[in-house]
Amino acid sequence: MDPDAADKLESSENERLPPAPHGSSSQRGRHWLGQLPVDSWAWYLWPMTSLGLSTLLHAQEAIHDFPGLYALGVLVYMVGVIEYFLTIILKTNKALLNRRTLIKSISKPSEAMFFATFWISTFGLITAGIQYSDPAPGGNLATTFFAIFWIWIIFALCASVGMFIMLAHINALESKDMTPAWLLPLFPLILTGVMTGSLAECLGEAQAFPVLITGLIYSGVGFLLSLPVDGIYLWRLYCAGLPGPDKRPAMMLAVGPPSYAPLAFLKMAAVVPTHYAVFAEIPIAGVVCQVMALVFGVAIVGMALFLFLMAFFCILRRANQMSFHLTWYGFIFPNVGLVSLVGVLGAEIPSDGVQWVVSVFTALIVGAWLFVFGMHMRALVMKKDAF
Repeated sequence: MDPDAADKLESSENERLPPAPHGSSSQRGRHWLGQLPVDSWAWYLWPMTSLGLSTLLHAQEAIHDFPGLYALGVLVYMVGVIEYFLTIILKTNKALLNRRTLIKSISKPSEAMFFATFWISTFGLITAGIQYSDPAPGGNLATTFFAIFWIWIIFALCASVGMFIMLAHINALESKDMTPAWLLPLFPLILTGVMTGSLAECLGEAQAFPVLITGLIYSGVGFLLSLPVDGIYLWRLYCAGLPGPDKRPAMMLAVGPPSYAPLAFLKMAAVVPTHYAVFAEIPIAGVVCQVMALVFGVAIVGMALFLFLMAFFCILRRANQMSFHLTWYGFIFPNVGLVSLVGVLGAEIPSDGVQWVVSVFTALIVGAWLFVFGMHMRALVMKKDAF
């Protein structure tokens, strides 16, 4: 063959070949991770739900325990831990590939509210970690959680206050667009009391007292601030109607504050240091706290049930028109608080019937968790616009 013809043939073959990949395999893997739809902070609803469910399963042990329940709770907790750190990795990778997405997610009001889900997930990570590790009072693990708690309250306060200041500065929200997601920045405050109730059990009285005072302040502030937001939510429903079918599961978020706040007060009242400070000087003070927490819980649980039923029937009415959205995780986390609250009230009253209802609803929530998780994976595989 003529050399010139051979050169032309080789040149034409090279033109038909695909271009060689550029960059290392780690860069290509990083680019692939960047294609996953994790722009939304709502992705933290994923670990938030699993970690919250693990706390409900732990509480169920005191109601109707059965072989394997503890192992199931630990399994759900470990799933939540994996989801938590996986989401952090994916979000970090996304931010490194495109820093504008991070700035945009914080500056867009409807998206910035879901930034709170990261902190709610962190609450679940810490609280369930305390419950399942069961640290010995005065031990190194208890001291570690004690230190983590004080770090948590700083970040929780800064996150809640910072989100409200930022949303007020943007000034782009209208009441007609209101959803219960507006309550999310308050959740880290309200949930601090729940964490406090679990932590105080493994602390000495001198350490537990300031922890309980802090938890009481945080949960009280969070719940009181949630009341006017609930008023705006109801006004929005009356004047602008219901949200679209896909977004209606987010209506369940309104169940959270009136569920977790009484739960926090009941858990804290149960572990007051009876031989320390005012409780040592006035022995009946601890009993008074427990009675007040019980009365408050019974009074407020009705509000949580009302908001649950309203959301449930609104969702049921258009269930056949719904497609998966991350807000579907709203089915689980707020109702974890409601079922946990009813379980504590059932033990305090006491009522075997209420406790059996709690056990049934716990099983239903586990089933809902599996269903929503399955729909999430299905939407991810099918690349549906649900994120």
